Amino acid sequence: MADIQKDFSVRLDAELVERLQKYTDENACDINWVIDEALLNFFQREGNFAAQLIHGYLDMADINEELSNAFLICEQEADRSDSGDFN
Repeated sequence: MADIQKDFSVRLDAELVERLQKYTDENACDINWVIDEALLNFFQREGNFAAQLIHGYLDMADINEELSNAFLICEQEADRSDSGDFN
């Protein structure tokens, strides 16, 4: 991470602050380090989640196209049957 740091103020739920303080006390680590790590993990996961959604939508597009093509034949046969052209 960058060597440049900036002060930033946030308002956290009291229970979360207690858990954070307990964790840093029990593990002898800096509270700012824990917050940095948590945020970095969040942003990494968030990016992966978006990529997974995009990949899923692309896969579904292929599946939807296959289904459409498969049912197109059924619809054409039904149309021919309705018009009396079905053999």
